[in-house]
Order: sequence, then C-alpha cells, then structure tokens
Amino acid sequence: MRHATGMDVVRAAVGSAELMAAAKVFRLESGKKPRPSEVTTAKVLGVRQLLQATAQAGAGLRRTGVVVDGLHALSMVALAIWGPTRLRRAALVQTVFATGFALAGVAESRRS
Repeated sequence: MRHATGMDVVRAAVGSAELMAAAKVFRLESGKKPRPSEVTTAKVLGVRQLLQATAQAGAGLRRTGVVVDGLHALSMVALAIWGPTRLRRAALVQTVFATGFALAGVAESRRS
C-alpha cells in the first residue's frame, strides 16, 4: 500500500465538495442555478474523484489516473464546444481541473 500524496488529498477534497455541496459547486462553476440532473452529475463526478483518490493512494494507480483525467478533460472540451451553452463555463472549469490533475499525475509518476 502506498501513501497518499498532496494531490490525492486535494482530489479527495474536490470530490468531497462536489459530492456534499453539488448545487453550490455547479453554481460556482457555471454561474447558473443547477437543474436536478446537473446536481446529480456533479455528485457522480465527486464520487469518481473520491474513488480515484483512494485508488491512486492505496494501489498506486497513478498512470491510470492520468489517463482517466485526460479522458475527462477531452470530454469536457467536447462538451464546451458542442454541448449546451449553459454548460460551457462549467465544462471549461472541469477541463482546467482535469488537466491540472493529469499534469500533476505525470509529474508524480516521474518522481516515483
């Protein structure tokens, strides 16, 4: 078993915020009042972040995490381009977070 890194803790905090305060997080990301489906989506993303933080800290799945974050970033770019206008800002915020997590994962992989 590996130890949690600072980025694992940050990821867990982001996931916890998305899960426990999904409506507020969505409002901050999008600038819009969330619809029920958007709150559910934010909660699902929060669960994913928590599971990923746990998997990376416990099993050392850093490279897998980089791939997951990269795919999330790409999907959010696609949503920002082709999705509903109301989701554009939230998608771009998610892109920034996912890209940051992916780059941090690459850096951590190189150190270990």
